Amino acid sequence: MDALRGLAALAVVLFHYFDHYDRSHDHVTEPLFYIPWGDGGVQLFFVISGFVIFMTLQRAQRPMDFVVSRFSRLYPGYWAAILVTTFTVQALEVDYYQRPMLDVVLNFTMLQRLSFIPADDIEGAYWTLYVELWFYVAMLALFTLRLLRHIEAFLLLALGVSWAWWAGEYWGGSGFWGWNLTTSFGLVFGQIPFFVIGIGLYRLHMRERPSMALLVILAALATIPVQHPFELLAAALVAIAAFALILTGRAGFLRQPVLVWLGAISYSLYLIHNYAGRSLILRLQDDAGWSANASVAAALVASLVLATVLTYLVERPAQRLIRRWYASWRSHTNRPRPVVVKAS
Repeated sequence: MDALRGLAALAVVLFHYFDHYDRSHDHVTEPLFYIPWGDGGVQLFFVISGFVIFMTLQRAQRPMDFVVSRFSRLYPGYWAAILVTTFTVQALEVDYYQRPMLDVVLNFTMLQRLSFIPADDIEGAYWTLYVELWFYVAMLALFTLRLLRHIEAFLLLALGVSWAWWAGEYWGGSGFWGWNLTTSFGLVFGQIPFFVIGIGLYRLHMRERPSMALLVILAALATIPVQHPFELLAAALVAIAAFALILTGRAGFLRQPVLVWLGAISYSLYLIHNYAGRSLILRLQDDAGWSANASVAAALVASLVLATVLTYLVERPAQRLIRRWYASWRSHTNRPRPVVVKAS
């Protein structure tokens, strides 16, 4: 599954370096290839998150277990990536990707897309983290209220919210729901079907009400082509096929060492590749006269190396440190206090 996440990250990277770069700057020479479907890797991330997060909640004993698990997974690497991206675009003097310092500071919250926070993403790929964060909040609420046993009903309700949002925008225009709600939650509502598929796949895998799980998966698949471009339905179907291979033990080819490594660094790679990598491509093409393919190759190698460094020197050590501290704190607070007996 980590290897699958790594392939999704690589697809997004190549999409940003080839297709999306051309939209902003134009390559100086024609690239070797384009992958217009590469942005579908994001939706594959969401399907994987739906599967993994529900699995994580099944193992959690208390809400704080889940909070610490997700915080330690998301925030340390994210904070490091903010610093790397900010420093890189400043050092390469690419004004197009620079953001005010207030935006940089507010991005540390990961809540910069809320309408009342005066900041933009300092990195275009960060919108997906905001979506994931709200998915975690919703799942944490269900876990805290002990409603996960009714998860299929809530998944269908969530799909209903997605349909209502889409219908309002389709017939009433992009401002139908109001600027505040659209700015803060429009992206979140649109990605609901992909998380639903991931949770449904987990329920199928665990044989927990499989008929209902299949129903919510089919409902999500019926939702995607109406609300999104057709290639995102293809991404969802690819995700389902990949999970079918993994869960039936037929995905041994994904255990190749290079794919395992790519999966291990996928989060850091996703966080630091975009604006920093595209800034490097711009400088190599405009100042050094490199071809599109050579500049993209250099940016890809630099991103892979830097992602590896961040993963093994920042992301994973910080994750272990936070979780060890939490385990120590839990053991201390759960330790029975000695009973004081007054002698007569």
